[in-house]
Amino acid sequence: MATNIKFGTTDKLTFVAGGTYTSGTPVLIGNVLVVPLSDATSGDVVECQVRGRVKLDKTTAEAWTQGATLYWNAGTSKLTTTASTNYVVGQAGVAAGASDTKGWIDLGMGLEADSDVNTLIANLASTANGKGASTIGIEDAGALITATTVEGALAENRGALDTLEAAANTMASAADAATQILVSGGADKTTVASDARINPASVGVQGAGIRLYDDAGNYLELYAPDAMGSDESFNMSNALLASHVIVTIALGAATGSSGADADLVGGSILSCSPIAGNDQIPVSCVLNGDGSVTVTVAAVETAEATFSVLVEYP
Repeated sequence: MATNIKFGTTDKLTFVAGGTYTSGTPVLIGNVLVVPLSDATSGDVVECQVRGRVKLDKTTAEAWTQGATLYWNAGTSKLTTTASTNYVVGQAGVAAGASDTKGWIDLGMGLEADSDVNTLIANLASTANGKGASTIGIEDAGALITATTVEGALAENRGALDTLEAAANTMASAADAATQILVSGGADKTTVASDARINPASVGVQGAGIRLYDDAGNYLELYAPDAMGSDESFNMSNALLASHVIVTIALGAATGSSGADADLVGGSILSCSPIAGNDQIPVSCVLNGDGSVTVTVAAVETAEATFSVLVEYP
């Protein structure tokens, strides 16, 4: 029976021995230091002292003051006043000199209010570098991450999200680049409209297609050379890329031209239709060498007339 216990004889608990225990020799079970009250071998149920004043081996060259916080050094199996990575186990019940090899510890006393425990709690709640999440480990049986702390896992996940975001931005840029070829109207065919939209043109007739509008109402048209039914998919492989050109004939004139457009040089006219003010018969619609379009009517207009001309890109 252990003889190094001074008081607190009722503060006992039973444990299953995890190895060979010697009566009176302290054992660290988890983070709790206990003193077996009898010898035991692995698997035995043994009664242990968990609180009370107990005389145990101490680290020499350390002087204790009564009430000092004591820690258990698992490497040396001795009590110490050094915190480091040691386990807080109680307070010095009696002062001890530096030359003493043993000292009285009030086992389990003062742990609830121990300043080091409070410091540990504060450190876990801290957002300072080296504290908080960086001190909390992760159990990752599935090996899903390489980090071993919460802070490391957060950084790893943030990096993965940044990679996904960069990939998404790259895809969006590629989509924008592809859209730039079709969406912008007028002479500048590299400007993406902020509200670009796709509208179906007429169906059931030859020349049906899809119009791509820009902010100003200009559009390019994917022109279907064959008739397309209302339930028929638009065949992009057969589509022609065309530009919508507006030509105005002034009051009292019989001819009018659009501005030059180098992108249309060498193209061909697909259609020419009056859209406003015309009261004369169109006699010609010509794509000029500079990419401009000239519309001529049979007689002078009695009001300003506007024509819509669809020009296929070369």
